[in-house]
Amino acid sequence: MQTIINKVINEKNIHFYKKYSSYLLYLSNEKQINDSEGDDSYTNDENTKVFFKIQLNPQDMSIIYNIVDKKTIEKILSLCANKYKRSKTSIGYSNEKQEQYKLTNSINRTSSTVFLYTLRSRSVIEENQIDEDSSIVYTKDENIIELENTICNLVKIPLCYLEPLAIVKYEKNNYFNLHHDGSFRRATLLIYLNDVDKDGETIFPCHNLSIKPIQGSGVFWYNNISIDDDYAITYCTNKINQITYEEQNNKYHHILDENNNSSVFRTDSAKVYYPSSYSNTQEQPTTYFHNSFQDASFIKNNTTTNNTHTNTNETSSQNTNSNHVLKKKKDLIIFLNDKNNLHKYSIDLVYDELGNTYIADMTMVHQANRVTEQYKYVINCFFNVNIVRNI
Repeated sequence: MQTIINKVINEKNIHFYKKYSSYLLYLSNEKQINDSEGDDSYTNDENTKVFFKIQLNPQDMSIIYNIVDKKTIEKILSLCANKYKRSKTSIGYSNEKQEQYKLTNSINRTSSTVFLYTLRSRSVIEENQIDEDSSIVYTKDENIIELENTICNLVKIPLCYLEPLAIVKYEKNNYFNLHHDGSFRRATLLIYLNDVDKDGETIFPCHNLSIKPIQGSGVFWYNNISIDDDYAITYCTNKINQITYEEQNNKYHHILDENNNSSVFRTDSAKVYYPSSYSNTQEQPTTYFHNSFQDASFIKNNTTTNNTHTNTNETSSQNTNSNHVLKKKKDLIIFLNDKNNLHKYSIDLVYDELGNTYIADMTMVHQANRVTEQYKYVINCFFNVNIVRNI
């Protein structure tokens, strides 16, 4: 047990625990394995399969440790050696079918990728799911198949939604700028296959999070929000407050600009890019995301301050917020059914094949910082909103 504790909390990440409020959750202590069995692929130093989870403040986001053992990591890297091809991004519109998305190289992503497809007894591969420019490796390795099972059990999402594992290599000076994994992907588990002593962090700017790569650990988050989730109301309320705050700020600066005849500096939106996938389940188009996304409490405080400047701003704020008070699900449904609201507040809706509705969570944009002195290997485990494999 102490071995795992030392792996979870060490000099590489102690700053994280000092900076962010979080709690340690002991997930599982599964069956003991006798030495006589001779199979150590599922054990740590104390002969027990153990997972640890750090629950973060962002909605259902977490760090999970000890997901994959060194033996399986070595097997994966061996299978993919000398097979990597330039990683791509894809362009399309949220209302288009996924097969309509177009693959492209991008200066905003310089990594390389191999897609790992596990062949199970009932696996079916459709030809139209295979991109001819992708590097694909097929395997029946039991350790890798068990890893996929473990991943799905940990995040509580059925295996049929898991896309083929994307093994990504970042060589020296490689990076992936700010991007979103795609709202048609319900969730992502990013697993680190090696320690990176310097740089190479995964950054979530909207949540002020910087995750250091530690071998065998993973970061899990949801890319979209079910409208049945209480957080959907919180998210849309935050977006309303964000736009209201920005509109008031713009009006106030415009008044200052007219009165003082001076120029006003405004920060442009940041471009967001989307990584390509192995199959035709491609991401949304290049879009824009405001770096100034604020939570409700921050906006409320700043709006109160700005309202003291003019009565016009105060009236505008009251009118805007009074029209969109989201307290219950029925309020949310009415709000989302108005396409003008979706456009004004930059809210994208996604529908799965069963007719369920999701909201794209654009606070989950992230970036892979440049690796300066060594390589970095990761697994992108993407969970689609639709079934993507027969099992």
